[in-house]
Amino acid sequence: MASRHGCSVVLAVIVLLSLLAPSTWAIRELGPGLKLKAWLGNIAAAPVAPICNRPPTVTEDRRINKGNLSVLVYNAEWLFFKGARRSFIPCPGRGCPWKDLSAAQEHFEHVAAAIRIADADIVHLSEVESCDALERLVALLPGMGYRYYLVQGRDVATGQNVGLLTRVDPVRVLDRTEERLPFPLPESHCAATKRPAESDILRGPEDGGVADIQPHIADEVDVDATATEYGLSKHYVTRIFVNNMSIWLAGVHFLAIPSDTDRCPKREVQAAVLKKYLQKLSTFEKEELIIMGDFNDFDHDVPDASGPADEPISQALAIVKSTTQPALLNAASLWADPNVRYSNWFDRNRNCRDDGGDEHCLIDHALVSKGLASRIVATKPMHIYKEFCGKMDSDHWPIYVEFDMT
Repeated sequence: MASRHGCSVVLAVIVLLSLLAPSTWAIRELGPGLKLKAWLGNIAAAPVAPICNRPPTVTEDRRINKGNLSVLVYNAEWLFFKGARRSFIPCPGRGCPWKDLSAAQEHFEHVAAAIRIADADIVHLSEVESCDALERLVALLPGMGYRYYLVQGRDVATGQNVGLLTRVDPVRVLDRTEERLPFPLPESHCAATKRPAESDILRGPEDGGVADIQPHIADEVDVDATATEYGLSKHYVTRIFVNNMSIWLAGVHFLAIPSDTDRCPKREVQAAVLKKYLQKLSTFEKEELIIMGDFNDFDHDVPDASGPADEPISQALAIVKSTTQPALLNAASLWADPNVRYSNWFDRNRNCRDDGGDEHCLIDHALVSKGLASRIVATKPMHIYKEFCGKMDSDHWPIYVEFDMT
């Protein structure tokens, strides 16, 4: 075991190198099987992240229609404006679609426009930079009654987090679990599935392709490639009361690339970690649950617009849905037409056009418990903009769900 003095020496070397070469990549060995790869200039200058995970002392319900509760699930795609100083990937910059602050601000305005159209009471957001980013977004939504919340995640590769905008203040601090579980799970069948086609895997930051980040790619990488355990880097859990009903909210962003057999068991473990944590918090016999976000996976029970191309190889959705008994309902199962079951554009042939068909994937989901499932009065995918290379909207479309709470 390394001594504390030894660790101090390593850290001192890292800081010194960051001062000498603030704009270079560095790899340093920190022990068997462990490498620290950091954008030294960014990490040396990284400020303390602001905190916005605590509810107000006096909670409020600012819903316009107190008889209904509406929820929006939305991967905002790199909702960043400070440059991802905690991550390996500069954004705005060469690491994401927004090349400078002006482009990032335009993207914020497009995301705000989508949220304004939905006018939902609760908005889950994936790929959020920070509390500051949420504050900037809410400033573009004046008069809508939103407060913003975020608990800092552990994705140091991208710096992405998941955030919450809500008109119903939480009664519990937004929290997360740091638990890690061994993978693969005993019941996993990931190893028996086929590997992804080459066209399904685009270049990432490790091979110089950060500018080519596409759906299913932008997410965390392992610091320790030899690890046998995995956890859920981006999530939050909190609780709200709506018309005397206790509702737990869980927002997630799972590991990317649905067809990759190497990532399949890790995503299943993420699902198991979330399920275990939630079941510690409640039996859900007298409380309800909404789990929402970008699961980066397909639901075997809800075929999407891509058809057989999007048959899941993992059990991640099944594991999460089994958090309650009866199982959670995927709101998309109520969309009668399979052709509208998509929330993400995946440019498989890389022609920069949305060709529909197997380029339309459903990887964002809203999963709800029995008591809420019976109250759904409206749910839909919001295909409110066109996708193409160079667009300023997200590469995901929002999902809307509305409940009758009378």
